[in-house]
Amino acid sequence: PFQLRLRVLFRSSLNWKGHIVYHNPACVTLLNRLALDESNISALLPDNFVNRLTHWQAEKEHHIEFEHTVLERTLKYHLSILPDLETCHLYIEDITDQKHIYDQLTFQVYHDQLTRLPNRRRFLEQVDTLINQQRPFSLLLISLDRFELVQSAQGYDIGDAIIIGMTQRLKEIIDEFSETIHLYRMEGTRFCLVLGLA
Repeated sequence: PFQLRLRVLFRSSLNWKGHIVYHNPACVTLLNRLALDESNISALLPDNFVNRLTHWQAEKEHHIEFEHTVLERTLKYHLSILPDLETCHLYIEDITDQKHIYDQLTFQVYHDQLTRLPNRRRFLEQVDTLINQQRPFSLLLISLDRFELVQSAQGYDIGDAIIIGMTQRLKEIIDEFSETIHLYRMEGTRFCLVLGLA
């Protein structure tokens, strides 16, 4: 079922030197969630925040967005610099769950579900990058013969086990070499090794 997700913003105001002069109650809630001292609002800011703020002020920036990780939570910051008032408004959003979902979807797009190897789409994109950068590389294509006969006789579970076993064996062989080698599952029983991809 469709779920409506409310966007919770943790709002604070800072003076021109980057010191917090106001914060809404949601900031305390976030500190409690992170098991941090609720009186130390500055714990939500990156260590180098004041230096970065000074740089943005010198560059006459007005709206900046950036991300920072605090105790394994990913926070997104929306900073508005108001030079006429010599103040700054900072909105913080906890995007950990959204980022986790995005990473999962991205992984599914670029990886094979059975072997968890990079898939054909990932292969094509990375090889295209190598070609555009005119970097030398080599390809080795591998395919299992008569796999369909085995799968027809033994079933899909045995077929999947063979594919997984093949994947593990290829990984073991790759680990024996010092060169940078990347392994992809193209489709079915077809695998590809790319040598020269950093």
